[in-house]
Amino acid sequence: MIEMNGNWYKGYSGNPTAFIEAWRRIYNLFASVGASNVIWVWCVNVDPATWDSYYPGNSYVDVIGGDEFNNRAWSNGWTPFDRLFGSFFAHFAGVKPLLIGETGTNTITGNAAAWISGMQTYLETVAGPRYGVVAVCYYDTNTSSSGWDWRLDQTPAAWQAWLAMAHDPYFGGGRAAPLAISGSG
Repeated sequence: MIEMNGNWYKGYSGNPTAFIEAWRRIYNLFASVGASNVIWVWCVNVDPATWDSYYPGNSYVDVIGGDEFNNRAWSNGWTPFDRLFGSFFAHFAGVKPLLIGETGTNTITGNAAAWISGMQTYLETVAGPRYGVVAVCYYDTNTSSSGWDWRLDQTPAAWQAWLAMAHDPYFGGGRAAPLAISGSG
């Protein structure tokens, strides 16, 4: 159950009370059978910022995640990574470890390589050390039917920016790292 604070998933979006009841019920079912090898990742969409109303409580969550994309070409234009996630990270800093469940950019909204490089800088210098961000998953897919190409290799420069991030020792490039990264899709 991801992005429950949005209105795009029918069945559990739009009703914080029902969502929390369902989350806790599932959590308690796992606990009742002794399933202790589960990590409970609660993952909202960063926009809208109705996060707290859907939070099931610290006892029921191990990691807090957020999803957001640089896809606002029709409204806000270019949105740097730090502006997408900064207030979310600041809000939940120190509550639980934080992660980015899904994120991405594309050439429709601007320079994908610059966006990825900005993400790298912000994660390494601000979000990791200050807010406790421990992982990022990039939404590496082409949803061409909707016109959005999120692939890491959508341009040669975007791919090189991703490789620079992946090879950076902070992100695990050759050693154990404080922040894990992956492409998904």
